[in-house]
Amino acid sequence: MNLTEVTKKFATPEACNDFIETMRWPDGVVCPACESKRVTKYQTQEGTRNRVNSKTGKNEVKTVPARILYVCLDCELKFSVTTGTLFNDTHLELEKWFMAVALMVNAKKGLSALQMKRDLKVSVQNRVVLESSHPRSDGRSESETARWDGRSR
Repeated sequence: MNLTEVTKKFATPEACNDFIETMRWPDGVVCPACESKRVTKYQTQEGTRNRVNSKTGKNEVKTVPARILYVCLDCELKFSVTTGTLFNDTHLELEKWFMAVALMVNAKKGLSALQMKRDLKVSVQNRVVLESSHPRSDGRSESETARWDGRSR
């Protein structure tokens, strides 16, 4: 799948969420803690949060995006489709994760941090997280693979 197809297919958080849900739980959502199928789905509202900037010491208002969550009716665990996956605890939107994976998979000679920063409008630090979190599908160890920039070791 190329970047254009990925961008169209996974244009919204709901589309990304639905895809991961279907891939992870083909027979319906299951609680990761107790494996119960008695799970309900809900969406939080977008909101704001006051934060103190550690550099300036000033109070800042940050937007908190809406999230799709699940609650187990047996053990009352709240979780998302990303719980226990490489997407867990990330502040990067799933749409950008899916685009990053498409870019990395389709890059013939590797992908530079600056190129991904430009293409996805993310920081270089986010690019490094994306690169290190993406598992290898060919089973080779890190020492057997080419450098991230595509050149031989």
